[in-house]
Amino acid sequence: EDLALTARVDVKPVKGLLVGGSVFTGNAGQGATEPGGATIDARTTIFDVHAEYRARGIQARALWARTSIDDVELINTAQGLAGNASVGERQYGWYGEVGYDVLAPVESRQSVVPFARYERLNTQDRVPSGFAVNLANDMTITTLGVVWKPILSIAVKADWNKVENVAETGVDRISVGALTKDV
Repeated sequence: EDLALTARVDVKPVKGLLVGGSVFTGNAGQGATEPGGATIDARTTIFDVHAEYRARGIQARALWARTSIDDVELINTAQGLAGNASVGERQYGWYGEVGYDVLAPVESRQSVVPFARYERLNTQDRVPSGFAVNLANDMTITTLGVVWKPILSIAVKADWNKVENVAETGVDRISVGALTKDV
């Protein structure tokens, strides 16, 4: 029901480096109302700054993003949320990742990239008055992994995630997966 605006700008100031940013803003309520009849506009604004560098086998990238949502009190009421189950009025997250293709020096068609990533995020950086922050949503994740690409359009990935949060309830994970993409 509502229009939204989005924009993205990327520049490549030097070979192998991409730097950019993007923004989205629009009402996300789509005509929803809370039990008292108030319309939920839920203006949502998301913006990010990102960068990626790829050269001589080195692969590095970083991202910082922030989100704000209006009418969260109405959203919480409509969803029956209370206590620390609130939708966040403001969220943020960022990560940095670096890897190296160990097959780059031999110019193989395959690629094997061990990588490390560090993430910090909080989906309840700010909540409405009367609600509590759930400390489990204030997280830090450290990831170590490897991606093998036997051909350009297939990737097999395995990684280990050390998940920590302020509530000290983080659960570490091991993930293994494969994906394909059109080239």
